Amino acid sequence: MKMREKLESLYGRRMRFCGEFVRTGRKRTRGWGPTGDGTVPTILLRNVRRHDTGLVVTDHLWFNLTQGFEDADVKTCCAGEVIAFDARIDDYIKGYERDSYDYKLSRPTKIKIHGFPEWEDWDGPAFYSASNCPCPQAEL
Repeated sequence: MKMREKLESLYGRRMRFCGEFVRTGRKRTRGWGPTGDGTVPTILLRNVRRHDTGLVVTDHLWFNLTQGFEDADVKTCCAGEVIAFDARIDDYIKGYERDSYDYKLSRPTKIKIHGFPEWEDWDGPAFYSASNCPCPQAEL
């Protein structure tokens, strides 16, 4: 069963997205990994939305902490800060049995930290507001 069906119709396209920073983390990897301890640093975003419409495409998404995220200094973000990025919609095989597939956002670039919508110098997407209004219900 595919969980991220809203991404299915966008498969293969490269688009701008934004999401709310939750936390950093680590995932196990084969071999030693870049940190030498068998793990890879990651970041978790929630309520990932299309930047143009504000439509939520997935409730959460884990990314490897790539050089682009490092350069944007994402590790210093606080929970709730909005991060915008370009990414390609791709599919992947999931599960231990490798018997199903789903969609993901891959190869994030042009990463920008917008901060919190409450800030006076807010420069993020218009569908976020200081009152935390729900996103407009747009169709893909």
